[in-house]
Parts: sequence; structure tokens; C-alpha cells
Amino acid sequence: VCWFVVGCWLLVVVVWFGFWYILAGCTVRMKVVFVFVAVCVAAAVVIEGKAVGKKQRNHAENSQGFVLQEEGGDWNILSQGDEKFSSVEVDESMKELNAQAKRLKDANEELETLLIAVNEKEAKLQDLQKKMFELNAEEHEKQEDLDMLKLETKRLQEKNKKLVDIDQERLRDKAKKRFGMIQQSLDRKDEKALEAASYRKHFFNEYKSSLLPLDRPIPDTRIKECIPIKYDISKMPKTSVIICFVNEAWSALLRTVWSVLNRTPAELLEEIVLLDDASDADWLGDHLINYVKDNFPSKVHIVRSPDRLGLIRARLLGAKHAKGPVLTFLDSHCEANERWIEPILDVISKSRTTVVTPVIDSIDAHTMEYTSYISRIPAVGTFDWTLDFNWKTAVLEEGKTITDPFKSPTMAGGLFSIDKGYFYKLGSYDEGMDGWGGENLEMSFRIWQCGGSMVSAPCSHVGHIFRESHPYKIPGGSVMSTFLRNSKRLAEVWMDDYKKYFYDSHPANVRTLEMGDISSRKALRQNLKCKPFKWFLENVLPDLFVPDENHIKFSGELRTNSKQCVDSMGSKSGGKAGAFGCHGIGESQFWMFSIGGEIRNMKSLCLDVSSGELPAPVNVFGCHGSQGNQLWGYDSKTKTVKHINSNRCLCLNQNTLNVCTCQEGDPQQNWTWAPRA
Repeated sequence: VCWFVVGCWLLVVVVWFGFWYILAGCTVRMKVVFVFVAVCVAAAVVIEGKAVGKKQRNHAENSQGFVLQEEGGDWNILSQGDEKFSSVEVDESMKELNAQAKRLKDANEELETLLIAVNEKEAKLQDLQKKMFELNAEEHEKQEDLDMLKLETKRLQEKNKKLVDIDQERLRDKAKKRFGMIQQSLDRKDEKALEAASYRKHFFNEYKSSLLPLDRPIPDTRIKECIPIKYDISKMPKTSVIICFVNEAWSALLRTVWSVLNRTPAELLEEIVLLDDASDADWLGDHLINYVKDNFPSKVHIVRSPDRLGLIRARLLGAKHAKGPVLTFLDSHCEANERWIEPILDVISKSRTTVVTPVIDSIDAHTMEYTSYISRIPAVGTFDWTLDFNWKTAVLEEGKTITDPFKSPTMAGGLFSIDKGYFYKLGSYDEGMDGWGGENLEMSFRIWQCGGSMVSAPCSHVGHIFRESHPYKIPGGSVMSTFLRNSKRLAEVWMDDYKKYFYDSHPANVRTLEMGDISSRKALRQNLKCKPFKWFLENVLPDLFVPDENHIKFSGELRTNSKQCVDSMGSKSGGKAGAFGCHGIGESQFWMFSIGGEIRNMKSLCLDVSSGELPAPVNVFGCHGSQGNQLWGYDSKTKTVKHINSNRCLCLNQNTLNVCTCQEGDPQQNWTWAPRA
């Protein structure tokens, strides 16, 4: 049927288009051909449609014998063919088909339900992912806000701290102004008491020192010419820094250590040896051990002596424990300055027989203020015939610059560096000496007389607290008795005939003072083939005043008829001279009248008058050799001592030493030189 219908429609279409084509004006012959072809095609389609339909009907009739039709989900038989199956079998088959169809329908419905559920969950998952993304974005924004808030909080805290500090400072200023001098005087009174107590204990203001940082900054006191100098530390030997102490103040000792660690290149510092000479102070026990362990690197070592040794033997013990090729000795109340060790080791690297000292700056014992040495040219060491160490200004030699090392005849002894091998070859320290005192001059004479040299490095600065006395006891006796015993040992070994001037400077009993065996030290001098002391005076210290007959006219006591003697009264340079009953011991009453018109003692102090008052006081100042205020004349006939500059005479004015208007015959102006017995 379908094919028949298709053929009829096709015939109609062809005829229609053919008719349209005919109307279009084609030739009659072509129009007839076209219609004929169309009729043939339509007839063929109709015939083919009938044939196909017949085949399908034959096939349906020869099938299983029945036709099925779905109605409302069930299947029914429309026609039945040859009845090859019974009705029961057909019914069962139909039921089974219906059941299968129902199961398929249920499965489809369940599948649709599952698909709907999956779609819903997928939608929910997408919603969750969207929300999670939004939450992450929100959290990221909050974290950025938190970071910004932290930065802003930190900035505000810093700003607030500054404002608080400013406010506190303002409040303090207001408080000071409000309470005035009363509160200030009360606070200062308490502070003074604490300072005085600490001074009595340590002989410097330890209270003030304890308030300062242990690693405080200090001014760079080098002269400007030293600043640009570059040292090749790769060619320098390492040094062990040895610091001996006994009951030293905590702040002074630790500030010394910190300054060395902070201002010494690690490549040049082998170690710091802290040699405890049997301290019994609580703060130097376990507290010191724990502090060193917690704060200092492995380069700091504590060595403890069970018995009191004194400085000399303690340094020998420290040197025994030292590992470095160069030994650097420092006192326990110092502060190393910037680049202090390089100029020292530079000299030793070029000459191992040269001993080097730094320029010693001053740390005020009362204020703890660090101040530079007063001159661009450093001070170097000299000595008095009492064998006390003294300072003098160095001389810039021709061809030298201000940064070159300056030759130093002697050293103070507290701060110096020496090649370790040379230290022992030279005889280290005199182990027969007790405590301290005299060892510095003994080593100075020995260095120069036995082929070495000693210099001060102007580009090396170390601060030192100069105390007026010592807070500890000296093993072997008092400070003076130990000093005299040690000085006698060096005088007998190294000074040859010049030792008589040492004995003239002290009481007669010094000649008989027990000094111990010195044979090993004399043997050392002989083995080292050392030069005589005269060579030292002529070549190393030619400007030293030698109190021999070539330099003095009179010596002894300068006394009046009333047996009052001119006395230095223990004054240092700048102090007043006086008059005291003649005691015959010498020392403070031993004076020399030089050919240059000076009245001087063995400590190189000269009588000096600078006041224009009448009567004017007489002071003692370091002898400068320039005459002026220190120029005197002595008339052996009239027994008068005249101050040349003021044209006045030395007199006793109510037991006070002055210069007065000269009056011939006045017994208070009559002076006699009485040689020492």
C-alpha cells in the first residue's frame, strides 16, 4: 500500500512539473518524451510497491501463527495462523512476556528515579564545590586581611612604644621638675652611698660599672691616620689572650672578655684563658662557669689555681695552658678597642723578638668614662731610680710616620704581646719574684739587653681602669715589701753598678732585705750573652737622668737649723711639697741639686713654683728639664735657696714650705745639704 501511495504521489508531482514545464514553452516533442518518462517511472513504483506488500503479507501468514498488539502495557493476540501452539502455551508465553515487560518498565522507572537522584546529588555536589570555592576565597581574603592587620599592629606597637618612651621621658622630666631638688638629692644620696660602698670593695665605681652593658660601645680612639690601614691577617699568627684575676668585679672581668671577643677577628683569636688565682668571691664560682658556658664560644676557658700564686706565677700558669703561638697578657679590668690586635700581630709577624704594647686609654675609676690618651703621639715607658715605672712622650724618629711603632724603653707590664717561643727562650718571668711589682722592668731590661726590642703600636688601643690601690692582698707580704724584694732581684741581676742609685732611693735596710736565690737568673743573663746596663742607658734611654757626679752638685736632706727637712709628703706630680721633721731614712726627704738648677728626687719630681702669691706654695711636678718654674739657685755661703723666676727664697712659714721675700740671716731661710749617712 505504501509503495502504491508513493507511486501515485510521484505521478502527480511529475505530471504537475511536466505541465509547468510544458507551459514554459518547450517543444512538443520534448514535452511528449517527458510525460512518457514520468508515466513509466510512476507505473514502475506502483508495481514495485504491490510486489513488496505481497511478500510481507505472505511472510506474516507463514510466521508463528499469531500477531501481537500492546494495549495498556499488556500484549494481546490479534490473529492466529496455523495454530502451531496451544492456547495454554500461548497464555503462559503472554504472561511471561507481560511480566518481563512489567519488569522492564519497573526497571526503567527505577533507572529514571536513580538518574533523577544522581542528578540531584550532582547538583548538590556542584553547590558544595561552589560553596567550598567561595569559602576558600573568603579564607584567603581573611588571611590577607589578617597579615595586613598583623603588620599594622606591629607598626602601631612600634609607634606606640616610641610614643610611650616619649611620654615616659616627658613624665620623668615633669616629675623631676615637680619634685625638684629634694627628690633628686635623695636619689643622689642613695646612689652616692652605693658608689662609695662599691669603691671601698673594688677601688673603682663598680656600682656605676654594673649599670653599663657588658658589651657596651666605646669610642674609636685611634688617630685618623690609622683608620684606612689594611692589614693582611692571613700572614699573622694567632694569639692566646691570658687574663689573670682574683676576686675581680663581675662587670669589669666580663666586659674585658666581651670586648676581646667582639673586637678581635676570629681568625686571629686562638682562645681566651681566664686564670682564676684562687678567688673566693661567690660570683666567680659556679655562676662564672655557667655564664661562660651559656654565653661564650668554646674559645673561652677557665683555669683555676687551688692556691694563691700572685700575678707573676699566675701568668706563668696561664702561659702553660695557652695554645696560641703568640701570648697576649691583659689585666682583668680592660676594654679592647676597634682593631686592637691587628697592629700588634703585624709587628710580631715581621719580628718575633719584638714585644709589643698597645696605647693604653683611660677608663675613669669614678665615672667609668672611656677616654683616649691625650696626645696623638703615644706615651712610652721609662723608669725612676726607685724602680717605679713611669711614662714619657715618645719621639717621632726621622723617616718614621705617626702610625709606625714607637720604641719603648720599658713597659707598664699589664698589657703586652710576645711570641710564645721567644717568651720562654728569653726566660719568661722570674719565678723567684712574689706577687707583682718589678717584673715589668725586669722583663723590659732583659728584652733590650739580650737582643730583643720593645715597641708601642700607635694604632692599637686598649682601655684600662687605673685604680688608686688594690682590693686584694699580695702573697708574700705587703705591696711595698714585695715590690722592694722583687726590685732588688732585678737590680742585682741586670743593673750592674747602677744599682747603687736604687739603694740610695730607699731606706738603708733594703740592702739587707732577703731576696732569695738569683743564681739561675744570673746564669740566664750569661747564657743569653746580654749587654751591660750601661749600654741600655746609652742606646735605649739616653735622656734618663743619672744621679752621678756628672749631673748633680749636692744630694741628701735639705734641712733647716731646726731640723725640719723638705719633704715630698708622698705627693704625686701636681701635689704640694712640705716640711717635716728630719728622719734620716731618705725616700721622701732625699733630694738632689742638679747641675741644671733642679731640686729633684729619685722619682723624677722637681720642686716647682708657679704662683705669684706672697708667700707662694711650693709644689712638685715631673721634671721637664726646661728650667722656668723649676729653676733654683743655692748660695753655699748664705745657705739660701732662691727660686730664680720669682726672685724669692725658700722658707719655712709656720712649718709650711713656701717661697718668701729673701731676707739675709732669716733662720727660716737657712738651708743645709746633709749627705745621707
